[in-house]
Amino acid sequence: MHMRTLPYLFLMMVFAATALQAQSATIPASFAGTWNGTYQGDGAGSFVLTLADDGSSVRVKQNDGNFYTVPLTVSFERDALTAEGVIPGSASQVSLEGTLSDDGLSGHWSTQDSSGSAAQGTWVAQPTP
Repeated sequence: MHMRTLPYLFLMMVFAATALQAQSATIPASFAGTWNGTYQGDGAGSFVLTLADDGSSVRVKQNDGNFYTVPLTVSFERDALTAEGVIPGSASQVSLEGTLSDDGLSGHWSTQDSSGSAAQGTWVAQPTP
């Protein structure tokens, strides 16, 4: 997979999480809701992360304007979040790890396709008022 497509895959993961239901743990009140964020690293763009008991997802907007949504399986431990999903229509896996602080959520993201190509970077998000 070309490195140019990896950011799109990340974005697709973000968008699917908001639109499609996935198996997830009960969402703690401090994490629940919609988060607007940006990501950078091997790719850059913006995303909307939705964390809800009835389905969590991430909807990603790539710099070229394309959107992708990825359903997520989410787990929590104290102020830490771990989320994983498979980009619809591909075998590419997306992972998010983040920490909740007074400044919002922040952490690391990564994608990997079936050929072993990988991308990674960091992300930050703020709750939607």
